[in-house]
Amino acid sequence: MIRHWLYGARRMTELRFWEIDRLAASRLLVRLEIEATPTIVEEVAIEFAQHRQDVERWVAERVQSQIVSKLEERSKRDFARMDESWNSGFSAAEELIATLMTNELLDQPYGKAPSKGQMLRSMVKEARKRSAIVERRSS
Repeated sequence: MIRHWLYGARRMTELRFWEIDRLAASRLLVRLEIEATPTIVEEVAIEFAQHRQDVERWVAERVQSQIVSKLEERSKRDFARMDESWNSGFSAAEELIATLMTNELLDQPYGKAPSKGQMLRSMVKEARKRSAIVERRSS
C-alpha cells in the first residue's frame, strides 16, 4: 500500500531526510493503525521529506518573486532620478536576488542529514541559549 508512493530508490539519496520526518511518519502510521515497521516508517518519512522540501521550494520561490516585484516597482520610480553608478548597483543586486537558489534563500542546507546526536546537541545548545536570555531578562 505505502510502497506505491515511492518513485524509486534514487529519490532516497537525493532527499535531505531528517529525524523529524521519521517521527512524523511514525505518528501518522500509529494514527492510521498501520504496523510501523522500520521499512514502512522510512518510506513514509521519505514522503514527508519530499513534501517538506516541495513546500520550502514553493515558499522560497514566492519570497523571491515578491522581492523582485518590489525591486521592479522601486526601480521604475528611482532609475530616472539616480546616477549610473546607483543604477548599476541596483541592477546587480536585482540580478543576484533573481539568481539565488531556494536553499540559499531559506538557508536550508542540502546533503547528508544531521545525525540524532548532532540534532540533540543543537537542541541542547539552543535551549541553553534561550535559558540564558530568559535569565538575563528576569534579572
